[in-house]
Amino acid sequence: LHNAGVEHAELLIVAIDDKEAALRIVEMARHMNPSIKIIARAYDRPHVYQLFQAGADLQIRETFDSAVRSSKKALRLLGIDKDVAEEVCRHYFYRDRHRVKVMAEYYDPNVEGFKNADMIKVALEEDQITMMEIQNILERAKESNKSLLD
Repeated sequence: LHNAGVEHAELLIVAIDDKEAALRIVEMARHMNPSIKIIARAYDRPHVYQLFQAGADLQIRETFDSAVRSSKKALRLLGIDKDVAEEVCRHYFYRDRHRVKVMAEYYDPNVEGFKNADMIKVALEEDQITMMEIQNILERAKESNKSLLD
């Protein structure tokens, strides 16, 4: 990192296949340059929490983007309007990013995910909010379609 000039860099992207090495790189880069922006690829959700705690500004989950894209296609196949499907998926994407960020604050690698009461509470609260907001998007779209038919 020193040879690459990380002390003076504005941005670092960590996209390697070794979860532990990625964590060490993020920690070291954050220590060497506290103002650097760090984007790190995450293997899974627990890795997102670890990268967050290590100092990564943005964590990109490997499979999350493709899951959201698949969901958008599924909504379209079910007959949902393209713009509505786009809005639902965009909303879910940003709500989930918020949810993960909040949950990362309670992450403890020494406590199994399903035994961490604080994380479970946050997850349930965030899921309820997301579900209600997506239902509102779908209801507005339904009402809009009704008024167009009248």
